[in-house]
Amino acid sequence: MTNRSATGITGCMTFVLAAIALFPCASPAGVPHRQVWAGQNPNAAVLPIGSRPHGKTYEEWSVLWWQWFLPLTVEQYNDCRIGQSDDNVAFLLAGPAACNGKVAPGTTLFFPIANVECSSLEAPPFHGDTPDQRSACAAYWAGFVGTMAVEIDGVPIQNLTSYHVVSPDLRFKVGSDNVFGIPCSGECSGKSSGNGYYLMLTPLPPGSHTIHITASGFGIDTRYSLFVRP
Repeated sequence: MTNRSATGITGCMTFVLAAIALFPCASPAGVPHRQVWAGQNPNAAVLPIGSRPHGKTYEEWSVLWWQWFLPLTVEQYNDCRIGQSDDNVAFLLAGPAACNGKVAPGTTLFFPIANVECSSLEAPPFHGDTPDQRSACAAYWAGFVGTMAVEIDGVPIQNLTSYHVVSPDLRFKVGSDNVFGIPCSGECSGKSSGNGYYLMLTPLPPGSHTIHITASGFGIDTRYSLFVRP
C-alpha cells in the first residue's frame, strides 16, 4: 500500500506483521472531454477502465505511476509531491492526511485509491524473486483494501471496484532515501509488480477543487486541495 514504510509512513503495519507467517512474500503501500464518455460511464469525470487515455492503458499508466512513486524520498512523500508526465498527465499519491497542490489547465489526473506492490529489493513480506511471485503477493495484499471511497468536489465516484488494475512486472530505481526505506547505497535497480485501484480523471476546470480518497483496509484517508490555474 502506498502509505506503508519502514521509515515511519503511517499504515496498517500491525496487520502486516501478523500476516508474515501466513504469506511470507508480499508489499502493500488520471484526453477526451467528459461528453465523449458520458453515455458509457456512470462517472462522467472518470475515464473508463478500458479506455486508452493519451494512448496508454490504465495498466501502462500504473507502471509509470510506480516508476515515479518508488524513487520518492520521505520528504517528497510528506510534501505530497505531484508528478508530471510528458503527456500532460499529473500523478497524485494516496496516503498523507492533507495535500495541497497546483496543476496547469487541461491536466489529466491519475492516482491510486489504494495499491500495493512486491519487489525484488524488499524484505518479506514484500519480497518476490520472480514475476509470478511478485504478482501473486501483490494480488494477495490487494484483497485487504477494505472499503473504498472517492469524492470529487463532494460528488462520490461510483463502482470503485471496477477500476481494478494489475501492473505488469516493471523495472524501477531507488536511492538511499526512498519512500519505502528499501536498503540501498547510492542507486539501486529492482523489479516490481503491482495491484490496486486507480482513477484517471478528465481535466478539472480552473479554480479550487477537493479530492477525498479513503481505503479502510490500508489506513488511507487523504484529502487534496487542488488548484487548477486559469
